[in-house]
Amino acid sequence: MTSTLFSLLADALVRPEIDSNQSTRRLWTDPHIAGQMLGLHLDPDGDAASYRHEVIDRAVGWMYRRFSLDQESRYLDLGCGPGLYTFRLAKLGVHAVGIDFSENSLRHARARASESGIEIEYRHESYLETEIAAEFDLITMISCDVSALAPEDRSRLFEKVRGWLAPDGVFVFDFHSIPRLLEAQEGHYLSHSLEGGFYAEGEYVLIESRFVYEAEQVTCDRYTVVPKNGPPRQLSLW
Repeated sequence: MTSTLFSLLADALVRPEIDSNQSTRRLWTDPHIAGQMLGLHLDPDGDAASYRHEVIDRAVGWMYRRFSLDQESRYLDLGCGPGLYTFRLAKLGVHAVGIDFSENSLRHARARASESGIEIEYRHESYLETEIAAEFDLITMISCDVSALAPEDRSRLFEKVRGWLAPDGVFVFDFHSIPRLLEAQEGHYLSHSLEGGFYAEGEYVLIESRFVYEAEQVTCDRYTVVPKNGPPRQLSLW
């Protein structure tokens, strides 16, 4: 245990290879962290995971009008999470499909749709691996998910989207800008959570490391979590 912990702590300070040890999936599948992520998405006034709900309302209204959507339109949300966009567009009559690999988020999305009597198709799988025999008038990928993909995965995604779009269909996505990258500062930060928090239940120590790759225009945020009770772990988000 001591050797493993030492190796993990030492590794926390070492600049990783670009796109190595990508941990995005673990954020959504770890039982504790997945619950924390869902709570952030459902916070109407927060923007730590999703945009504020008033911003989402405006975005949905704009897309509905801008792309002339109606009850015949088909909509696909990649990385739909708890269905913040699919639910709103389905309420407007659009045929909505959501894909996400977070079972926890989809459970909430399905329950909300069922309680409201709204029909939405939710698929528990990765949008990089799914096969869909349908065309869509609108496809979205929101909350800068495109920026979190490795270059080869981003190419795979665009190829899939091209095949899913109807002849006049559109793909709407957002991404981190270069000015944001230029503002990023490298560093290591140590914190101590006595009563638990986002990364673990109970007391834990957290090392947050940020690495900036200016030539490649990439950043990596690495989180090394050492619980008082339980095995240490590490998350790397690009």
